[in-house]
Amino acid sequence: TFLKTQAILKADKGVTKVERKNQGREGEQALCVHTKGKTSAKRVYQKITKLFSSKLEHRGPVGVTMR
Repeated sequence: TFLKTQAILKADKGVTKVERKNQGREGEQALCVHTKGKTSAKRVYQKITKLFSSKLEHRGPVGVTMR
């Protein structure tokens, strides 16, 4: 799922920057995504939340927020 998230971010022309931050002791990572504007942010947010809300199996807690 992480690789699919990265593919979505790489393919979207509205994404200007992705910051990757290591968190926790078990290799958890946070991605901070910068976009060209609100429209791009909403589009990326919807794509990623759709990915995690599908019936894909994933381990550990997953959160997607938009600020």
